[in-house]
Amino acid sequence: MPIVLAPSTFEEAYTFAGKSLNWSDVYQHPVILLTDKQLSEGYKAIDTATLKAEPIQRGKIYTANPEDNYERYAMADDGISPNAVPGTANAVSMVTSYEHDTFGSTNEEPTMKGQMSDKRFRKMDTFIRQEFNENFYGYEIINPEAKKFFVTLGVNRYVLETYMQDHADQNFGLIVIKVLQPFDARLATFLEEKNTQIDKLIFVEMNQSGQMERLVTEQCKLADSKRNGKITHHRKYTLYPIFEEELPNF
Repeated sequence: MPIVLAPSTFEEAYTFAGKSLNWSDVYQHPVILLTDKQLSEGYKAIDTATLKAEPIQRGKIYTANPEDNYERYAMADDGISPNAVPGTANAVSMVTSYEHDTFGSTNEEPTMKGQMSDKRFRKMDTFIRQEFNENFYGYEIINPEAKKFFVTLGVNRYVLETYMQDHADQNFGLIVIKVLQPFDARLATFLEEKNTQIDKLIFVEMNQSGQMERLVTEQCKLADSKRNGKITHHRKYTLYPIFEEELPNF
């Protein structure tokens, strides 16, 4: 499964682009930068002085050693094998789309296949352990003491923040999902701890089938009787953005 990042502001789109390139290098894994129509085609004046470029990260780089028999996919404990810069002496590797052994040679022997699959899962465990920390969350929470929370992703946050300001007396909060895969399990902990406090979770998204709602419901185990009557949604799928006047009274 690829890593999937979903920026919710124009500033995040800039930052997450660099983060996506870094993560694809460091974890040697596909990364999808998922934007919506309004973000990719929209315009907004921003102060470029506030934009902070992500420092370039290359991850593990193989150091040439004439004594080595370079294994491109060596069985590293963290699942991440050293990569070689093109032209590195004694670091030739074969790369195909087929299942392979540690040298990159096609190999569909069951034991090797299992080891390679385990290696990829260790890589994702490493990603979660290293990236989901006190400096980065796969989500953002605005007003964590609220009684009613919007849950959304992408540029929907702009209209929902305006709605919250215009209905400040109703104590709304906002949860913005920023990493869809792998999912940051700390959100499940937050929703569990705040279940008594939260009267309503309102999923706001721009697709007919409620893809984000299904993802969060599964990952956060929201399909529980103690949340009966607390979960609702608002969906729009006409390719036009959600406008404040379209949102009902929640």
